[in-house]
Formats: sequence, structure tokens, C-alpha cells
Amino acid sequence: MKAPVIPILAVLLLAASQAQGIETAKPEPPPKTYEVKAHRDLTYCDIPSDPDRSRHQLDVYVPKGLTKCPVLFFVHGGAWTIASKDDVLGIYGYGTIGKCLAERGLVVVMTNYRLSPHVQHPEHIKDVARAFAWTCKNIADYGGDPDRIIVAGHSAGGHLVSLLMTDPVYLKAEGRSPKDIQAVIGISGVYRLQDLDLKQLIGEPCKCKDFPDCVNPITSVFGTDPEVLKQASPINHVGPGLPPFLLIIGGLDYCTLRTMAKDFAKELKANGCDVQTKSLPWRTHETEVFDIPHLTAEPKMVSAVVEFVEGIKSRR
Repeated sequence: MKAPVIPILAVLLLAASQAQGIETAKPEPPPKTYEVKAHRDLTYCDIPSDPDRSRHQLDVYVPKGLTKCPVLFFVHGGAWTIASKDDVLGIYGYGTIGKCLAERGLVVVMTNYRLSPHVQHPEHIKDVARAFAWTCKNIADYGGDPDRIIVAGHSAGGHLVSLLMTDPVYLKAEGRSPKDIQAVIGISGVYRLQDLDLKQLIGEPCKCKDFPDCVNPITSVFGTDPEVLKQASPINHVGPGLPPFLLIIGGLDYCTLRTMAKDFAKELKANGCDVQTKSLPWRTHETEVFDIPHLTAEPKMVSAVVEFVEGIKSRR
């Protein structure tokens, strides 16, 4: 009986490599992590008898034992209508994402903002600008470096931080400047509002006889005025002088959002912006951020964010 050829070749190659002193690749050591202290429900917009007090609060996640850390100002998603900075039932949600990122050595600010239909644009972005201004003023008290603030957001949050950076009117209203932002991270953000078609988002052409040709699912957020949608779209405010961008998208995310990310990256590059793109294979709109089976943050997303932040140089 003849011996199998492939196993014999494998053994011979292994022996030859060992004889020549060739070492096999070693697995990379796990990244260094830190214990985290959370400062919860800090008010960033103090309004007497505020009916939206909880929506004007933020949390700060601080890695213990570190000072002058890079700051990640993170805005949650939820189609401008749901979700919050907190974990659902105290178990799992955006609060977990903040903690996981802080474990890697970042001071993370996770902010709330008012939601629709209670308010409409531009109230969401105004709240985000207020929370950012609070961060600039106070983050040094929590071990963060106010000269190293990176803004990041998922989905609707990706839209809000991109608009915060590209349209300076909201920061100026709070006495701040786009120069206060060192870099931007958009995770499956919405960069062109006119393209949000419900039929595309659900993934199948609607066969209903009376279904309109195009249905924008966010009229309760932005209204129906085309000019408002245009002015609220970050891609329409791109110009020279912007800081570095990282655009993360799930390989299985909505087709509309994948196209938007490509178009936004192209527009940024055309204006001389340093932009990186990162696709997470086999990740959906949710699982690109949430590792649901393990109740933690998606490791590839965390690594991409941390590596990008570590590579950013000060704009000041």
C-alpha cells in the first residue's frame, strides 16, 4: 500500500524549516487592558425644570491608572428616534461599548441627545454640540486630554458626529470650533439623507400596488423639505481642511449605507482629507458594533478604532 503523498510532503517541509532555523508564526499577545471607572448621568446642559433632563446627560468611562488619555466622544445610534447611552435593563447596549473601548486606554464619553418625534432636526445635533462643548471644558477632570478629542458615532450617531465636524455652525453656537476635533470615526453612518429609501433599507423591492416609488423613513426627524435634507447631510458640507476620518462599515450592512460610505470617502479624498475605510466581513448593521452572543463589543471594531486613535497626530 502506498503512503499518502501530501502528509509525507508536509512532514518533509516541516523538518526542512526546522533544520534551517525557521520559526513558525506565533500568535499575537492579547492587547493590554485596564479596569474602568464609570461616571454616570453627568448633566451637560443645565436647564431649570428641564423636561428632557435624562436626554441632556452623558457618561464618562475612565481607564484606571492613566492620565492625559485620548478622548473618544461617542454618539449612539437608533435612527434619531430610539436608544440611549445606557445598557438596556443594565445588561447590554451602548454602555457596554463605552466600557470596552475604555478598557483599551481611551477616556470614553457616551452622550444622550433628544429624540424624535419629540423634537425634530436640528435639535439632535444641537444637543450633541452642547455635549461636546461640555467635554472640551471638563474632560481633563476625568483624565482625558482636551487636545486629543476624537468624535465617533454609530448609524444616526455617525451622521451626527460627521455633521458636527463638516458644518461648523453648531460648534460655533457653543463657543467651540471644528479645530477642537482631532479626528472623526463614522460607523455605518448616514451621510446623505436624501438616499434613505425604505424599500432599499428593507432589502426587497416592495410589491404593494399603492406603495410610493420612494419612501424616506425619517420624515418625522427631518421633515419633507428637500433643502433641509440637503443641509443636514454631511457629504454636502465637505471641504478642505478637515481632520482624518475613519469610516467603518459592515460587509452585510444595508446596501444604501455601504454606498454612502464609499461616496463620502470619495468626496473627502477629493478635498484632500486623510480618510481610511474599514469593512468588517460578515457583520451587519448591528453586529459591526455589538458582539451579541458574548454581550460585548465587536472586537474587530474595537481594534480598528483603537489603532486609528493611536495613529492620530495632534492638529494643534
